[in-house]
Amino acid sequence: MLKGLRGILYLSILVAFVAGCGDDTAVNGNGNGTKQVTVEIANESGDFEARSAGLIDTAGIAPGDSVVFGITAPRGSRLSFITMFVESNDWFYAPGDSGISLWNDLIPITGDLTDSIYLWDAGTEVNQPVGQGANQPPRQSAPNTGADDPLSSVRVIEDEQYSADSNLVVRVENQDGDSFTVTIRVRDSAVTPVSPGVWAVHSGDNPFFTPGSETKLGGLESLAEDGNTSALLETIDSLTGIATPLSPGIWAVAMQNQVLFTTGDSASEGLESLAEDGNPATLKDSLDAQNIRAETFGSAPLPPGESFTFSVTVAPDDQLFFATMLVQSNDLFFAPDENGIPIYPSGGDLLTGDITDMVMLWDAGTEVNETPGAGPNQAPRQSGPNTGAEEDSVVTLFPDSSTFGMTQRIIRVTVSEDN
Repeated sequence: MLKGLRGILYLSILVAFVAGCGDDTAVNGNGNGTKQVTVEIANESGDFEARSAGLIDTAGIAPGDSVVFGITAPRGSRLSFITMFVESNDWFYAPGDSGISLWNDLIPITGDLTDSIYLWDAGTEVNQPVGQGANQPPRQSAPNTGADDPLSSVRVIEDEQYSADSNLVVRVENQDGDSFTVTIRVRDSAVTPVSPGVWAVHSGDNPFFTPGSETKLGGLESLAEDGNTSALLETIDSLTGIATPLSPGIWAVAMQNQVLFTTGDSASEGLESLAEDGNPATLKDSLDAQNIRAETFGSAPLPPGESFTFSVTVAPDDQLFFATMLVQSNDLFFAPDENGIPIYPSGGDLLTGDITDMVMLWDAGTEVNETPGAGPNQAPRQSGPNTGAEEDSVVTLFPDSSTFGMTQRIIRVTVSEDN
């Protein structure tokens, strides 16, 4: 009889255990259960004012001196920059409303472009005689001390003595492909030094201001009046990036690290195929062979403004992994770090909400990088898969820069619990 009771008791416990395992809300030791979540990967890229931007010098340029900076500018690109005419209230040197074209069809521009530079009045402060005004930087008691200009609009200063031709020499040299160097020299005979400046490479109109209008980029006043680049650089940087599709990708859930890649190691064949050509199939086959739960998402490149979504069942000890290619690149991809994203951080509540700050841009190290959106060996333009020059390197975190745009300007990832 005792053995019978023990058997019934054991069977009851076993039935209860099995029933619990079949319940998606079964509770484990940390009090959390298996859940189904939906992950949304949104393409946030779009029409940016500039494709790249940066600082010209940090101390200004005195008469007789020069500064050189490098840019990358694919076909169709234009260059604009701004630097203050220091012995003034709010004057600056800059190209016209379209910027400087760096290409003549397929031929890169090289040579003296000084005649494309003009002297502009920002229309923010009343003008005083050049080199004499008490509210000009060499003599003012503090920044932004002059009276407001009632005309307010940006306009050209027509005075040969102060023109760019009389005071500057601006040259552009093509180095190789879409790489250029720009040299700004202040003539020995110039009536003024010029301030540190800000440059931008763009395809539309000059992003810094609109001639004849009050419209000007935030921070232009500070540069034109005081030679201070910080606010203008911050503003143009926030408007800099590239429009790019995201490729179909792959997700995986596992209770282990380094599922998709290991930082500092060579990329697998599957990761190379995803990062270079946006094809997740080989990587999926590899994970299947390792009995790692994984699926692909998306059937075509994701354009700006649209989203991929996938649903996945997760347990408290799971790590979430996913990857999608930055299509306008040679072998860059977005993914969490090599250890994935913990679904229940530190045994706490289910992770939900915006997790974009846990996503990074990675370089697979398999193909030599070209200028984003322009390289002939990038997926939209290459003659076939796997056609770029081999890099023979390792997977590394790609440093965010204005050339590629910050991660947050291209991708947004959110997790929500399914009801």
